[in-house]
Amino acid sequence: MESAEVEITIPPLVKRADQVVGHYSGEPFTYICDVVAYPPITEPITWSRDEVPIQLNAGGEPYVAGEDWTNRVRLETKQYTNDRLVFDRVLPEDRAVYSCFVRNSFGNATGAFFLRVKDRWSVLWPLIGIVLELLVLFVIIVVYELKRRAQARKQAESNGDLYGSSKTPGSRLMDDENVDDISLRQRPVRY
Repeated sequence: MESAEVEITIPPLVKRADQVVGHYSGEPFTYICDVVAYPPITEPITWSRDEVPIQLNAGGEPYVAGEDWTNRVRLETKQYTNDRLVFDRVLPEDRAVYSCFVRNSFGNATGAFFLRVKDRWSVLWPLIGIVLELLVLFVIIVVYELKRRAQARKQAESNGDLYGSSKTPGSRLMDDENVDDISLRQRPVRY
């Protein structure tokens, strides 16, 4: 029985992770460009932010033109050179599409994700809105009722109505405060 050895080559493939990543402002964040390739890639992984390349300065710190990432963003190595994009704390201006580019002698691949930066209070805004709507509705109802009662009193006074109610205009219901002994009518009781 003869044996044979077969070498399989795999062009780089970036495992698809979450395409949209939501993260809270001020929190640390790490994204790993997870690559499968054989033979393994030898070139460093390169990154871009909104299709603008992320460069490395002389000190090895990443930067993007027009962005201040000083001492806040860095590239780290887990399996391949520069395969981790690390934010010590995410800021609202970090909201963007980030892409990692990988290549070996058999091909290249790209992986991308959208970093959506959320405000810590974003969960509470709908609740605050509902509470404010209820408060406005309550104030409108109270003001309406006060005006309606004031109109009912004025109408009762102008009509000379002894039993005028502050509850509804023109009603003959008696309030305890408006009733005196003379106005009570007694009925005989029959057995």
